[in-house]
Amino acid sequence: MHGHAQALFRSALGRDFDRLAEVLQLHYDLAPGYAVRVEGEMTTWNRLGALHALIPLSPKTGKAHVRMLNRGLLDDHGTICFEWRREFHFADAEQTTYTLTKPEPGGASHHVLDTFVQFPPLAMTLRLDVSQDGQTLTQTASGPQYALIGGRRLKLPSLFALKIVAMEQALSDQRIYTEVTISHPLVGNLFGYSGKLTVICEA
Repeated sequence: MHGHAQALFRSALGRDFDRLAEVLQLHYDLAPGYAVRVEGEMTTWNRLGALHALIPLSPKTGKAHVRMLNRGLLDDHGTICFEWRREFHFADAEQTTYTLTKPEPGGASHHVLDTFVQFPPLAMTLRLDVSQDGQTLTQTASGPQYALIGGRRLKLPSLFALKIVAMEQALSDQRIYTEVTISHPLVGNLFGYSGKLTVICEA
């Protein structure tokens, strides 16, 4: 574990970060210049059908070897961020998605802002919850969601708000189980993925 005071998730969670299992701290304790690789097999599903080709955030349905490269960095404004690069390697295709997690604009404790730098350009407020035993970190859409236009955030009406639940559970000192579901209140589940992964320190 790095113990970086400048790591985004450590700053957002405060003392609760220290309750996280060792492998979860390894994954999220990334100050600028530090990175981890998270790799393993996942099952992916998508109710959007062919639309997944137009929405890079959503994977196709199938089995994939997933390689996530996560790193801490500073954006153009000097803000500490957490970058996600997810590579889905299917038997017949490859797909890469990018998201950038930033501090919640109001500085709310236990919250971050997840931004999608591919289409659609969205930003979603996520609440961070640590289980009582520290073995699970859950990120849930909770708060404003925005369209990103010309570097500005435009608050979306609640009708367009997506529901996101991303759960990561420690299995051992290096292994995690992760499950992500994205849905909409009116149409139900849209897409998601789940599987067991290994967290490997890169720097």
